[in-house]
Amino acid sequence: MPRLSLCMIVRDEQERLGRCLAAARPYVDEIVVVDTGSKDDTRNIALAHGAHVIEYTWQDDFAAARNASMEAASGDWLLFLDADEVLSPEAGASLRKLLTRKRVLGAFIPLRDEGEGAPKTVTLLFRAVRRRKDIRWRYRLHEQLLPDALRVAKAEGLGFEELHDEIRHDGYSTAVMESKGKHARNLRVFEAQLADTPNDAYMLYKFGDFLRDNPQTFVRAMELLGRSLTALQTLTAAECRELTFAGEVCALLALGALRTGSVASAGRVLDFGEKHCRATGHLAYARGQQCLASNDAVAALRAFTACTTFGGKAMLIPATARVSSVLAKVGQARALLLLGRNSQALPLAREALSADETDPDALRTCADAALALGDLRMAIGFAMDAISKNPSNPHAWLCGANVLFRSRMFPKAADWASRAAALLPENGAACALLGECFIHLERHADARFAFNMCAADPRCAAGLVVLAEIEGQSCVPLLDGLAAAECTRMLANLRDAATVS
Repeated sequence: MPRLSLCMIVRDEQERLGRCLAAARPYVDEIVVVDTGSKDDTRNIALAHGAHVIEYTWQDDFAAARNASMEAASGDWLLFLDADEVLSPEAGASLRKLLTRKRVLGAFIPLRDEGEGAPKTVTLLFRAVRRRKDIRWRYRLHEQLLPDALRVAKAEGLGFEELHDEIRHDGYSTAVMESKGKHARNLRVFEAQLADTPNDAYMLYKFGDFLRDNPQTFVRAMELLGRSLTALQTLTAAECRELTFAGEVCALLALGALRTGSVASAGRVLDFGEKHCRATGHLAYARGQQCLASNDAVAALRAFTACTTFGGKAMLIPATARVSSVLAKVGQARALLLLGRNSQALPLAREALSADETDPDALRTCADAALALGDLRMAIGFAMDAISKNPSNPHAWLCGANVLFRSRMFPKAADWASRAAALLPENGAACALLGECFIHLERHADARFAFNMCAADPRCAAGLVVLAEIEGQSCVPLLDGLAAAECTRMLANLRDAATVS
């Protein structure tokens, strides 16, 4: 019977390591633990479970540490786990059966993310492989074993298996990320890897994805993702489809372009992604958003419906649970609203809000659907219900402000927008709405103050231009993208209000 070695790298994992080793021990013949500088009881816990422990000087390089564990292993097959992962008994038993398959080079094992703040996904990870000198880990961070394994498999006509049973993982929970200081470490290691491989499409993608949620690093994130796409565009469609992350690059770039109002640019990126890359839930979601921005409700509904089909599936790069369920349903509802199918939109929006009552998009869509049905009481009721559960919920205050504004109740809308602006860390939308309320109330000085609170935000920049036009100023800044669209909308609202009055 072929022997199976468990290979691990650890540091200060006394809280989780014992659980991991106890679960894996019945299914492996050898445990190799590379300790990269633990100060707690990690080493003794590993020894107590029969592990061969190697002291290793950390070099800000996960691939190098994993390769050290491979070098120390003696099994015919290697299984790789992290301390925050637990191998299920079913997965362990399935893996043992696989070891005798002579034409199989390695195995993908589903990993389920758990814990508060985790993405709630099931990801197929390449975690078991025959021990060979020509297969090694690559990349300092988000290290990969698969590139070498694919090369060997192609050359020798070998295959891969996919297990159905899972590894459970809680290392992405908010508490674990904060306690271990992973964010600062990852930033440091990403920078080092970028210096090593400045034109590597995979690393440019992972670094861009890491930076994109922070407004202060958003521009750099888009630049990195753009460079990744440029590298992908030099490949054939077959080569692109082989790279599991290629579609994600296109999805993230498109969503970033939509964030700045560049709808046409988003469409071009998605065209490339759909033609050259594997279909993914995030790619479908991004297409849905781009179609909404283009007022193509039929195509948007089709794309968001496709996105829901990716929910819960074990994939190489799965859609997050929030995207494939809550946000996809919100997208479906918004497409139905565009089509005038308001009575169908409201149940979908309610379903999304029931799945996550804190989601601002679901809350706003419920209110919009109620307004579309002519029910102001229901629309404001969604916001008031959220506020009753959490008076400091800024998105509920902003949602209510939007409902009141659209109902032309400008004084009350200004009060609600003011509360939202005070509570939101990134309050550009609230300041823009507050300023627009003041314009309708002809309180131009207050409007200017509100817009200037977030003058760099395109919505507030548009508000300042509208003020300048109202006051007859001849020197007006040129706007493009989202700011230009907001300027047009604000002026149209003013004309409509004047007509009504």
